[in-house]
Amino acid sequence: MFCGQCFKKFILFLIMFVLIGIPNPLNAQEDSTMITSVGTSKDVQLELNSLKTVAIFLNGANPLTTRIIEDALSIKLLQSGFVVISRETLEKTLGDQITKKKETKEEGSVNALQIGQLVNADAIITGTVIVEESEKLLLVRIASFQILEIKTEDLLLSVLFEGEKGRSFSETAKRFVDILNESGK
Repeated sequence: MFCGQCFKKFILFLIMFVLIGIPNPLNAQEDSTMITSVGTSKDVQLELNSLKTVAIFLNGANPLTTRIIEDALSIKLLQSGFVVISRETLEKTLGDQITKKKETKEEGSVNALQIGQLVNADAIITGTVIVEESEKLLLVRIASFQILEIKTEDLLLSVLFEGEKGRSFSETAKRFVDILNESGK
């Protein structure tokens, strides 16, 4: 078992590699097109196993392609046994909260964690996706995904995909769900 100070140094070391983009040989995998870096919290197996219902909030330069990537991720999560809150439910809840804040003249914004709580999700999946066109195909060039537990607001899992050639939407989603399932074992 790590001492508290050693564990902090180890986590800092992992975060540094993820942020700098240098793959850590202990938690990086490479296929023909992408490098994958993974960071997890110390109790990730126990916490990930308790997650059943998720809400997805992704960002990207093009809203249409971002929605398609959310759809691909939803499909792979559903196939893996998760319950995924529909985009329509998330958008309605967000709209209701914005309207409520305007009516009460309450300051501040509404964030993904708040929406996740309101729709009774166990976790939210956030992330950013950069897409490029290659031979009339849209490929994910860089993607980062994070899973945050709603109750504790803890970051449980962070995954970064990057590469020169890119990966299809469905392959990126499948690989993320595979990592999620592997981390929960």
